[in-house]
Amino acid sequence: MSVKEKIAITAALLVALSLIVVAYWNRTEDDSDLAVTSNEALEDIIPQRASEILSQDQVGVDLAPGYSGRLNINGVPIPDADITITEALNLVLFRPGPDKVFEALDPGQNCVLATYWKTQLGDGESETINWCFEVT
Repeated sequence: MSVKEKIAITAALLVALSLIVVAYWNRTEDDSDLAVTSNEALEDIIPQRASEILSQDQVGVDLAPGYSGRLNINGVPIPDADITITEALNLVLFRPGPDKVFEALDPGQNCVLATYWKTQLGDGESETINWCFEVT
């Protein structure tokens, strides 16, 4: 193998490696939402990961038909009495307010842990998804 051939092969390998590195660094937030888009139980998370919301905005999950869920925000379980469930849309939502576990969400990063399960199986066979967002 000549020196020119060795240089050409080395250059080709460096270009390929560079493309892999660039592809890795250019991943979008959508990559982190694969847990939502590839999960038959979850139709959406509210708000989206890394989005900015107001301290009184609602937080929760949009579940597929036949699923139920509960929410935990910043390590605090949200009582059933504070959760709004819209059965026709299968939404499980929490909006901070007076006489609720949170009157307002704290400024800065807030994180949600949503637990969900097939209603007919019960919460003994549940799964979870977690995500964070910013409160302004």
